[in-house]
Amino acid sequence: MRISLSALALVPTLLLAAPQPLTIYTSPVSSTSNTPATLLTLNYDPTTLSAEILSYNPPKDIPSGDPKATSSPLTRIFLNNPSSSPSVATSILSFSPTYQKTLILHVDDAGEIYHIGFATSGRGVQSPPNKAGNGENDHSAAEDEILVEVVKKGVGPQVHFNKPVVLNKEGKVEGKEPEKSFIQKYWWAIALFLLIQLVAGGGGGDEKK
Repeated sequence: MRISLSALALVPTLLLAAPQPLTIYTSPVSSTSNTPATLLTLNYDPTTLSAEILSYNPPKDIPSGDPKATSSPLTRIFLNNPSSSPSVATSILSFSPTYQKTLILHVDDAGEIYHIGFATSGRGVQSPPNKAGNGENDHSAAEDEILVEVVKKGVGPQVHFNKPVVLNKEGKVEGKEPEKSFIQKYWWAIALFLLIQLVAGGGGGDEKK
């Protein structure tokens, strides 16, 4: 059976278009252990820029306190390993149930993940616990505990060189008129002041005579 070259060329495209399984890990920053813990398992679709949560396993034995405190222990969130993959460090207190957590996947134009972000916010109304399970390998519980947001890389401002000069009907460059000087703006006030000085000076001379 013959396989055309065009069909072979479509194979990488189809593989890229298929949803990709992703595993997000955590590891304490101060820990010497090389065994990371699984935080999230996802199905990431680079074509639709969407991510489906399959399981969520938050760190256990989270102490109470303010996650913004400088003394709180830090943990690193990463894809494969903290040294060669996108990662972000956050306080272990950020995983407290009192906070709404959002994992942010920053992707480029091709849908490849180049950075990871993590944000927390206060909950308005505390959601009731899921009675079907404890959150591990439970899709509905995972959605209640953490959100995943995919953000595509934006295009920054572009510098345009050799931009053509646009002239108006009078042959002048279009644009903002040059700002007037102080004398051009207030010539009438200066003239009025000088006139008053001349009139006042003439009147004073007649009185002396």
